[in-house]
Amino acid sequence: MEKQVSESKEKLEKVSVELSEVNKQLSDASCDSAESERVRQRNEAIQNLRRVFPDKVYGRLVDLCHPNRRRFTLAVTKVLQKHMMSIVCDSEDTARDAIVYLKEQRYPPETFLPYKGLVVYPVSQKLRELTYTKQVKLVHDVIQCDHPAARKVLLYACGNALICESTEDARALAYGTTGGDRYETVTLDGTMFQENGVTGGGSRELQMRAKKWDENALRKLRERRAQLLEESNALHRTRRNEMVVEIQRHKLTSVESRLRNIRLEKTKCETYALNKLVLELGSVESELSVIDPKIEEIEERMVKRGKEIETLEEKSHAIADHVFASFCCKIGIKNIREYEEREMRFHKEITGRMREIDNELDRIRGEVGYLRSENRNEKVKQEADKLKKLETELSILMDKEMKDGEKLTRLEREMEELKVGAMQKKTEQEQYESELSAVKSKVQVGTQFICISLHSQ
Repeated sequence: MEKQVSESKEKLEKVSVELSEVNKQLSDASCDSAESERVRQRNEAIQNLRRVFPDKVYGRLVDLCHPNRRRFTLAVTKVLQKHMMSIVCDSEDTARDAIVYLKEQRYPPETFLPYKGLVVYPVSQKLRELTYTKQVKLVHDVIQCDHPAARKVLLYACGNALICESTEDARALAYGTTGGDRYETVTLDGTMFQENGVTGGGSRELQMRAKKWDENALRKLRERRAQLLEESNALHRTRRNEMVVEIQRHKLTSVESRLRNIRLEKTKCETYALNKLVLELGSVESELSVIDPKIEEIEERMVKRGKEIETLEEKSHAIADHVFASFCCKIGIKNIREYEEREMRFHKEITGRMREIDNELDRIRGEVGYLRSENRNEKVKQEADKLKKLETELSILMDKEMKDGEKLTRLEREMEELKVGAMQKKTEQEQYESELSAVKSKVQVGTQFICISLHSQ
């Protein structure tokens, strides 16, 4: 972006210089006044035609060529006077379409020169080799024209007309007094001599018409000034970006300075923190050399306590198995723990199945209600049968649950009787449980000590 601003600055200086020169030329020519309404309409018409018929309508002949010397202006104007303001186009079809367009848009009538339809004869080369005088030129040769289509139209408009420095030369070539052929000639002041003897002198109207070349140049100056003003405005907007770039550059410099300071501070902090961590690491390693033996001792005690807990749990299970031995034998299980697990699993399965059946019943009832409202008899019957089947299954499950409940009640009653008989052994079991609690407390204390030691490490 900085490079772009620099380039735009140089370009702005060049545009400003050129704009000043164009304004000076316009001021010197005193041409900065408003155009007449007719001229404005004709200029607007040619602009719209070039927009509506691109690459087909090229412009007015006066806009496509100009005399290469200012002293030839009146002579060239005299020769081209009836074609100067004609519009050059590519074909007769385009000319007809353009005429229709001008009528529809209510523009003044125009004359068109379709270059493809013009019959043009080449310039006679012998006219460039006349020995009568060296101050004779073809009018075609003193007009500068760079547009390919306009060259043919220009040749059509000029023909073999000659431009002479003096009136005597023009009259002699036109009337054949030199003993040669007659030619159409014109003098620098705009006096024309035709082969048939007709003479047309310069007039005020011719001088006014000759100003068209100046108007054309001035119009181009106006267009160039408008273009330069647009470029200047765009470049001024770019120049405003230069301030933004400068501000951003200062911000960047400030940020870079802060970044360097932060990096230095970071290096200092890292060095200080590293030295501190090295000291702390040495201290921790010293503590670890003392803690490791303590951890090994505690682990040995935990293993020992674990074995004691396993022994006490085995004794507790043995007492429970002895107390409920007859009950377990009666119902065909190995121990009371298996009974508890089986009953809990059975109860969970029954409860889950009943919940599924309830959900299915609710769904089917809803579907039956919906189907009844929709008057779908067959579907209602199917769902009703399914509902009846599920209700039957639910009834069977409820009966089974009732029977199992009665059986469970009877077994629990028998278990209660066995518990009453086991009260005598409960004292011994409580003693074992007290010992087990004491061992667990010691293990918990050891575990907490280990956790504290590891945390401090």
